[in-house]
Parts: sequence; structure tokens; C-alpha cells
Amino acid sequence: MIFQFELEIITIRLAVDAFPSVTAKRALSSQKQQREGRQRMSAMQILALRSGDRDAWMPLWRGYQTFYEVDLPEVVTDTLWSRMLNAREPVFGALAWNGETAVGLVHFLYHRNTWTVGDVCYLNDLFALPEMRGKGIGRALINHCCTAAKDAGCESVYWHTHETNSTAQALYNKVARRSGFIQYARSFD
Repeated sequence: MIFQFELEIITIRLAVDAFPSVTAKRALSSQKQQREGRQRMSAMQILALRSGDRDAWMPLWRGYQTFYEVDLPEVVTDTLWSRMLNAREPVFGALAWNGETAVGLVHFLYHRNTWTVGDVCYLNDLFALPEMRGKGIGRALINHCCTAAKDAGCESVYWHTHETNSTAQALYNKVARRSGFIQYARSFD
């Protein structure tokens, strides 16, 4: 069964700076994390996904889908996970950790743009556990995405939110500017 719906989506854009390759970006990120160590302290940390994080990531991914009242097929979830761990893919993910517990996620991807010479970054998914909202997790995940995009040479970061998500908009209005664009979507059967 295919669900089709139209939503007004608000687009937010955040300017960043220039661009190396996806593989080089992953290598730099991996080297930095190895130098800093992967120990999860009691303070919140944002760390790039690793293959062993799937069990921690899955409840957040399901929570994100529940929030938007969708149930994506397992093949979509498996494909997303595989892409985020594949050094040849321009798709990335990170988790917010509070001690040993994953409390938020961000997914983002780099792509070409007809209005810029360099690539841009689309922040595709952002989610924090409901009981952890208002504690700076969303802002930290956005900052992680923006830093990664800037380090990769992207010229900007942009994202969408649903028009009814006023809680998210309150944060987004503090960290970026509304572009004024409205998104339209058309599904293919």
C-alpha cells in the first residue's frame, strides 16, 4: 500500500563554507573520533554512527517515524543504515549519547545544487526522545551536522519541518533563517 499526502513544509537554510570528497570526510571524522576515543562519558556527546550502534539507533528511528505517523518498510530502514555506514555514500548519521544511552539522532546527506558551485547538505531527520527535549539535544545535533558539512566543504545546510511542528520551529528560528520556500511532493506508483 502506498500512502500519498501533501503537506506544507517549511524550509530552513543555514549558510556554511567550501568541499572535499565524501570518503575523505569520513576518514577525517573517523581519525578524529579515534584520537578522542569513543568512550561515552556521563555528559552528552554527539558521535558519528558506527556499525555496533544499530540497537541503540533503532528505537530512535522508530520514535521518529511514530512522531510523523509513518511506518517505513524494513527495506527502507536497512537501506538507510547501510548507506550511512558506506564510505562511498554521501549519507551520514550521528547519535546524541547521554552516558550509555542514545537520546537523539540526526541523518544528513550532501548533494549537488543548481544554485551553488559546491555541494550543500540536507539535514534529513532530527529526533530527540520526548523526555529529553528542551535539554539542548536538537541544537547539538544541528551543530554536529553543520560542523560536518562545513568540514566537508558544503556551502550551506538546509532542512524542513512540518508546518504544525511549532516546538521544532522555535529552535530552528534561533539557529537558522526561514527561506520562505514551501515544499511540494509528488509520489510515483
